[in-house]
Amino acid sequence: MSLPILVEANIIQYARNYTGERFHGILSDPPYALISIAKRLGKPGSAPVKEGRDGSFARLSKGFMGQTWDSFESLDEYRDWVKVWAKYMIGMMLYPGAVCLFFGGTRTWHHLAVALEAGGFEIYDTLMWLYGSGFPKSHDISKGIDRAAGAEREITGTRDVPGYARANVKHGTQERSKYEFPEYSKEPMTDDAETWQGYGTALKPAWEPIFLCRAPRGDLTHAELAELYGTGGLDIGGSRIGAGGDKMEGGHAGKTPIHGGGITGRVGTDQSVGRWPANLLLTHHEDCVELDSTRVPARVINRWRDGAFPFGGAGGLGIEYQSEQMGDDEGMEIFERWACAPECALRGLGPEYRYFYSGKANPTEKHKGLENFYWARVEDGFERIPEDDWRCLPEDERAEGNIHPTVKPLGLLRYLAGLFKPPETIKSRLLVPFSGSGSEVIAGHQAGWAEAVGVEISPLYNEIAEARMAGTLGML
Repeated sequence: MSLPILVEANIIQYARNYTGERFHGILSDPPYALISIAKRLGKPGSAPVKEGRDGSFARLSKGFMGQTWDSFESLDEYRDWVKVWAKYMIGMMLYPGAVCLFFGGTRTWHHLAVALEAGGFEIYDTLMWLYGSGFPKSHDISKGIDRAAGAEREITGTRDVPGYARANVKHGTQERSKYEFPEYSKEPMTDDAETWQGYGTALKPAWEPIFLCRAPRGDLTHAELAELYGTGGLDIGGSRIGAGGDKMEGGHAGKTPIHGGGITGRVGTDQSVGRWPANLLLTHHEDCVELDSTRVPARVINRWRDGAFPFGGAGGLGIEYQSEQMGDDEGMEIFERWACAPECALRGLGPEYRYFYSGKANPTEKHKGLENFYWARVEDGFERIPEDDWRCLPEDERAEGNIHPTVKPLGLLRYLAGLFKPPETIKSRLLVPFSGSGSEVIAGHQAGWAEAVGVEISPLYNEIAEARMAGTLGML
């Protein structure tokens, strides 16, 4: 297994000119084109918008969380852009039947899906990742009505508003920097504002789609894909959700954590070891706390005999079924007890549910290798500066550690990378377009891919990714 490789390049130019060995799969978190705010409030480089005292609207007009890499002229342009790189990847970089996973955004996932299909990918499933720790970006309609009417509400004090998550990377903790803003009266000033009191414009984000795609396989059967190219398959046996065994923080090689009201277990190839992996993935809220675990009698799963199908062709025919004990050799399984935050996606699930789960990207994981990275906020993003200069800046003008805004948890990514990794006998090659701060590349290496190659256009993010790989994987 070789160490991951990072390539600083525009993905379209890189794919168009690629002549190297082809890849067996892709794990990618591409831009989502969350540009509706930019469309309403101005394009990047235009005159700054005037609404919003804290500058948040001006930042959002540049794209998601102020990132220019997520700002497109239109959704038509976004779809065309995805279509182009999808075609080049299929034509120049991927083996036939290569399995690919692409994260999407809940507001623009359909544009990504249409463009991926237009570019040649076959979408044959959509995974759902539930996390429950997002925060709503909602506009208070009642306040907007008062503001439009010139009825300014009374300032009653000040309030602290969390800003970017700020990590103490040296001690593995995280806190949110706070900014003081005026606190306005909640009492409506006009009749229309009173009518619309309590109304907003957005829901709390709690999930993301992940497209499970395949490069075209032509007339080849799945068996032929496997034998000729080592592609097209999902490692069902190695990704089963276990019912008993030791808990690990995630990862495909050996064991993986799962949650079913708190069940943990081992990965194996025998059906008695665990259940078939599902297209639902769960992540505890960052405020959840694991209390303890205990061994309990394993649950019993009913299965129909002789391969019969109880619904449709065999429904109502009185066909017998058998009972299967899930658990270890002693008929026991491990049950975790969690103190879940109210926002946790797993809070309402009972022991009868068993799906893969992972923790959020905690500060230690997110900032490892970046203990000496200090940043000043500038108009176009961030600029790395010496620590002494950093300490002289106001708190709202500085950041440290990993400043990428969309870092996915390594436990989740390791599981996904292992889900479609070819057998060990194949020199498996994983492509990570839009590799950002390197999470997917790191996870691919940890999951056992022989080679993982990340392609990222931003020199800043490549610098961060290299430092994270050095800290996490021990790279020199």
